[in-house]
Amino acid sequence: MAAARVPYAYREARDRLMYTIELTEGPGWDAPTLQARAIKTTVDIARVEALAATWLHEEQQNAPGVHGPDGWRVVDGIGRRIKTNEA
Repeated sequence: MAAARVPYAYREARDRLMYTIELTEGPGWDAPTLQARAIKTTVDIARVEALAATWLHEEQQNAPGVHGPDGWRVVDGIGRRIKTNEA
């Protein structure tokens, strides 16, 4: 039995219901993205920011001395800029 197809409009709406945390090479909006992780929007934005900071710290600890991510940013499901760790 074939799996039921999810209507495009539903998929589009579902995809908007997420934040994306991006670990970047440098702070700010113009820095290249090195890694990304999707987070459901049911999580409070303050919690998403805390997750981003924790993930960045973990990645930096896992590869000391190697040039890796040194910034993070959060965008919503349609690409709007929400928050960055840039001061």
